[in-house]
Amino acid sequence: MNKIIKKNKECRICFSRNLKKVLSYRSTPIGDEFLLNKYIKQPLYPIELYLCFDCGLSQLLHVIDPKILYSNYIYKTSDSPGLKKHFDKLSLHILKKFSLKKESNILDIGSNDGVLLNAFKKRGFRVIGIEPAEKLVKIANNLDIKTYKGFLNKEIVHKILQKEKKFDLIFSNNVLANVDNLNEWVSNIKVLLNDNGIYVFETYYLLDLLKNSVFDFIYHEHLSSFSVKPLHYLFKKFGLDLFYVENIPTKGGSIRCYVKHSKSNNKMSNNINRFINNEIMNGIYEKKIFKNFHNKINKLKVSTNNKVKSLYKYNKKIIGYGASISCVTLMYHFQIHKYLDYLVDDNKTKINTYSPGQKIKVISFKDLLKKDFDVIIILAWRFSDSIFNKIKNICKKKIVIIPCPKFTIYE
Repeated sequence: MNKIIKKNKECRICFSRNLKKVLSYRSTPIGDEFLLNKYIKQPLYPIELYLCFDCGLSQLLHVIDPKILYSNYIYKTSDSPGLKKHFDKLSLHILKKFSLKKESNILDIGSNDGVLLNAFKKRGFRVIGIEPAEKLVKIANNLDIKTYKGFLNKEIVHKILQKEKKFDLIFSNNVLANVDNLNEWVSNIKVLLNDNGIYVFETYYLLDLLKNSVFDFIYHEHLSSFSVKPLHYLFKKFGLDLFYVENIPTKGGSIRCYVKHSKSNNKMSNNINRFINNEIMNGIYEKKIFKNFHNKINKLKVSTNNKVKSLYKYNKKIIGYGASISCVTLMYHFQIHKYLDYLVDDNKTKINTYSPGQKIKVISFKDLLKKDFDVIIILAWRFSDSIFNKIKNICKKKIVIIPCPKFTIYE
């Protein structure tokens, strides 16, 4: 890819050009490009969601070069206690569901610093990771979790299969939504998966996103917002069978999907059929639902923006809690970034950096205790309960705003 950004003209699953724009956000910088130097200029990129009226995939057509997005990626899964717990529970769930032998080969694609693989390694399984971020690869390898640096492509598949056996279990959690060439991805999964192997992946779920107002999960890295119907079609193209799906609560509502090699008599399971029928019944393959979603989010935007603007006019010092990609998306789409003095975050890698675009300094919760402020906006609103409990003792006589999923203000 010679350019930083390209725009696809075809659906990334079925190659149809029967695509219609259903959502459009304000252009933003890359949402996780927090900087140590606040004087560096950052370009803005469009965020536009299109619906394929043939296979049903909701997708961004603008694609930023993944080398720019992920090669210097610094977020560590192990920094999140919630995710560590989630992946440990996932490993136990999988071991109960499938009879894996100790010699089973397990692969995680987008393995980060190896938290999920470590849950299997400590139980005696052989584990391998693939991860594009150089720093994270070094961390994982130092923990004796063998990790190959790179993206999933034919070259890395060839390299791995020269040294390793095919895999009994393959994971890719919260990764598939970030993949542009989905057909190449699935083709490579088929090559890596042994005859009786299982591919398990988690991804945020479009139906839950629409129901739960998780609009800020639509950003540059999330190229596809998946539902079950297009996923079933995608795997079937390659002789693979999406045979079971589970709803899980992570990321504002996600699905955990199970895939295996197809047999000649494979029919769509009742489980898959129920998911697809429910999606159709809820209208997620029609333009109308996105229009209603836009109107709902726009009302939240107007309420939040009006309140923040009025407080700013009265010289109130305003702080935002949360410095994730979704928080940056929310700030830009709601047009409130220009009113914020600081951002507070619990991720150590973000402290003393500056937010993309607007260059708002990120401070720790400890630093917040020393600051004089009047208003705090919980930008990481999906975690508003735990954040509110954390800040309530320092927020007496302060104003707390929670912008989503319902505009709420505590004065």
